[in-house]
Amino acid sequence: MDRYRLATAGYHARGVGRAARYVTYRLLRPFPRLAPVSAAATSQRVALDRVLLGYQSDIPGNEYARLTNDLLWSSTPVSEGPHVDLLRRAEALGVEAATADGFATTPYGILARNCIELDGHFFGATTVEGVADHARRFARASLGEGTHPRTERGGSPHGAPVEVHPIAHSDCVQLSDGHHRVAAAVVQGSTHLTVSNIGIPTTTALQDHLAGMRSQAGRRALRQPIDAPELRREWPLARRCTDRLDRMLHVLGGLGVGPPASYLDVGATYGWFVASMSQAGYDAHGVEIDPMAPELARAAYGVDPNRMTTADAAAVLGSSPGAWDVVSCFGLLHRFALGDGSCSGEELVRRLGRSARRVVFLDTGQGDERRYRDRLPHWTPEYVQEYLRRYGEFSEVLDLGPDDDRRVPFHEEYGRHLFACIPR
Repeated sequence: MDRYRLATAGYHARGVGRAARYVTYRLLRPFPRLAPVSAAATSQRVALDRVLLGYQSDIPGNEYARLTNDLLWSSTPVSEGPHVDLLRRAEALGVEAATADGFATTPYGILARNCIELDGHFFGATTVEGVADHARRFARASLGEGTHPRTERGGSPHGAPVEVHPIAHSDCVQLSDGHHRVAAAVVQGSTHLTVSNIGIPTTTALQDHLAGMRSQAGRRALRQPIDAPELRREWPLARRCTDRLDRMLHVLGGLGVGPPASYLDVGATYGWFVASMSQAGYDAHGVEIDPMAPELARAAYGVDPNRMTTADAAAVLGSSPGAWDVVSCFGLLHRFALGDGSCSGEELVRRLGRSARRVVFLDTGQGDERRYRDRLPHWTPEYVQEYLRRYGEFSEVLDLGPDDDRRVPFHEEYGRHLFACIPR
């Protein structure tokens, strides 16, 4: 449940801002749920691991995620959400202990506090004790120790159909109504549930965030690994990254450059390499021009946003010669060579060479890729190796071989060679 703590860091400090955003949201979209279940809704049997958290306080899941600074809210299966967490705690500790001291800081308590702050109540409760009372009645009924709570403000009758929206480009659904009922079914051992599918597609906050990033260039494909259920069907992983990381760590071991050496990923994209090198013990940072990157890195990988600098890569390199033990630069050089950067490709390589004390790892677009056959036909691995040696003034440039990314549907792309460049 670490992400709940991440999402609610500075909870009270953000309260006024969150409330202001909510008021603005209500003014712009005062009736987000246009109608109850209608004749257009269809009955559907769904796997519970495909049912994701959604509406809260009548706010769609993707909007709720943004309002509460929890980018992965609407990407989370109900089985991993706060309602099931409450019931698991009640099973393990007993209902009273699970809702006693510290209850307000549990995932369910945080959910309730968010709803109270946004909408003034949580199923009629306006205090932590009121929420705890509601939680106790829900837990007892779900565990067979009591009757289900009466219909409360903001709630639906226990027997009402569970309502869902299909999630676009996914085989998952987002809950519109019925989080508690689905959570009870999960804890009782059910794997499938009959729901009422409203039929109006929605998106998750993570899908929306990715679609807005510069690095996506309008493509529905993952540039770095992100494990989210709604991305698994129609968001193929373009770059696996693990192959390059393994080679980097092997070279670093051979050079004797181990933790806690400093590391900078230039053009960090989502922040996967920053997270992975941090996990390996390195003092890892990233620079990425897209201002949406730090929030994604925090949500997807737990990276401290302060470790992700939003800036032009060439400018950062030019202002910090020799500042890092290890530097990586993936999928960026060819853009500068084609005139899409803030300096020439040759100058970028010079700055990379001056920025690292021990080694620079680099890959770039090549002439055998469909996108660059006409624009960079001469960019073979041999050409790139000599280009790096000449303009980076490296003492040695080692070709570590191609990546493992030239696979369907990217069989005409990638296969890029990774180079380890040793400064003089």
